Amino acid sequence: MGLEVATLAMIATASTAVSTATSYVQGRKSQAQQKEAGKIGLAQQQSEANRQRRAVSRSARIRRSQILQSSSNSGTSGSSAETNALSSLSQGVASNNSYLKGSEVAASAITSKTQGAAESAFRSQVASSIAGISSNVAFNKDAQKGIKSVFG
Repeated sequence: MGLEVATLAMIATASTAVSTATSYVQGRKSQAQQKEAGKIGLAQQQSEANRQRRAVSRSARIRRSQILQSSSNSGTSGSSAETNALSSLSQGVASNNSYLKGSEVAASAITSKTQGAAESAFRSQVASSIAGISSNVAFNKDAQKGIKSVFG
């Protein structure tokens, strides 16, 4: 009877070890896929930010042309009103571009932190599994006897 319990304890310990190893391998695969997904997401966000910058610049060029044409038509070309309108337009474009760059940097930081959190959770899970194996061997007398009978 004692040998059967020791054998079962060894099988349980071995099963836990195999499960931990499998969990580790699958966790690594998951990490790689999460990193790849993060890279794809970041590339998409950068592409969208670039598209928005082009749209802002295009709108600014159109508005600038309208201001210059209007000034020319009304005979106020080179006036302070024209200069102020163009200056205000340039400030708006710069502000929009700064906002877009800030959003891009924030998205990148969020992606990085999310990947770091996933990796930490995975490592915690592996450490917990290893602790379970160690506990099983350390505190289960039958497991210790079974290991001794196999390994001497």
